[in-house]
Amino acid sequence: MGILATDRPECLALPVRLPENSYHARDGALLALLGAKGEQPLPWIANNFLNLEIRKDYTQGFAADFVMLDLWGNCPWIIRHNLPHAVLAATGLDCIAFIKRVIQSGYYIFLHIDRYYLPVYPLSYHKTHFYHEVLVYGYTENEILFCDYIEGRRYRTFTGSCDDFRAAFQSNAEGNAWDYLSGMDILELRDCDWYAYDPDKTIRELTEYVQSRCETTLYDLYPGGRETKDATFFGLDVYLSLFDFLELVQENPKVRLITQPIQLEYCHKMLALRRIAYLVGQKRLDPSDRCCGLLERAGRECLLARNYALKSQAAKDRSALSDAVEHLRRAQAADWEGSVRLLEALKNG
Repeated sequence: MGILATDRPECLALPVRLPENSYHARDGALLALLGAKGEQPLPWIANNFLNLEIRKDYTQGFAADFVMLDLWGNCPWIIRHNLPHAVLAATGLDCIAFIKRVIQSGYYIFLHIDRYYLPVYPLSYHKTHFYHEVLVYGYTENEILFCDYIEGRRYRTFTGSCDDFRAAFQSNAEGNAWDYLSGMDILELRDCDWYAYDPDKTIRELTEYVQSRCETTLYDLYPGGRETKDATFFGLDVYLSLFDFLELVQENPKVRLITQPIQLEYCHKMLALRRIAYLVGQKRLDPSDRCCGLLERAGRECLLARNYALKSQAAKDRSALSDAVEHLRRAQAADWEGSVRLLEALKNG
């Protein structure tokens, strides 16, 4: 994707570069911002997104994600300024006027909206209220420019009228329990010429991934919450959780198919290939090392598994899930061997 930018007074867009693959709205926004900085953040990307986690109990929501302790605070290219709803209301400014002033000042905005109010989304999004995070990067006289997901987990740009976007944001401000931002994040994108790739960090976290464990999580930092470390699978054990879940879906028609964790595995492999490319470019890894081909194979198998799962979901035909499971098993084998070989290469390098 090319960098999107314009500086006409009536139409201002800050630069973003849409990621080829991302999993969550937060990851998509982060990678879109870092993409605007070109090659500068590549060492940081190669040093992160190494481990995965997934909730064991399917009945409580099949939540899965990268193990990231602090999304914005962990990235030296981004400074986060949180603005609560109450403070925005106290300014007396219309939210659209405020958003435009923030963009004019060179800052991005990350916030929750109610997709129900925005016609740019598919019809299925307008049957119920659905709150989701978006990255606002620009505006025209009558529209707001933002990034979000659509079906197939593609992160892309959207435009919404100022009136529709106002309604979508204000609906969220009226008491959405899912709004962990409690307002909006104003994001400052800056240069960082001091970050250096840390091979020891990669070795440490990749070891945890291969051993299906994680030493430090949010559960360790904030004990006593609803989630616990014991209720979570980490690393390669995420595959085992997916096998169990997909078999349950095939056996029980009342269990809803959730495809996002399979997309997470695919995104994880694509970021692993970016890490491989970075290491090869830095001459830290021999491109002929067998780990490169194995992790590439794991990525292909995860893509096939995701496509079969999406096909099953769209056609309401669960027979395709057997193919998804088979490709995930192949991905697991290639991922395990490729990750182990990569660890050996990094330790010996």
